[in-house]
Amino acid sequence: MSDFLERLAGVIHWFGFLISLFFAYLFFTETSTNSFWMSVVIVLLPNSAAWLLKFIFTGNGKFLPF
Repeated sequence: MSDFLERLAGVIHWFGFLISLFFAYLFFTETSTNSFWMSVVIVLLPNSAAWLLKFIFTGNGKFLPF
């Protein structure tokens, strides 16, 4: 069961990372009314949430999924 949770947490972390990349593309290529720091927070939020779930389930502290 723990192998399943590790793989699932890894998939969730990759999904959050890809969403963060998509948000980064949207915020930094299009004109936005958000301030720069607000855009940075919004971009980092999906990967941070996915990393937190992975850290809780696996204990792996690496912020990037690779």
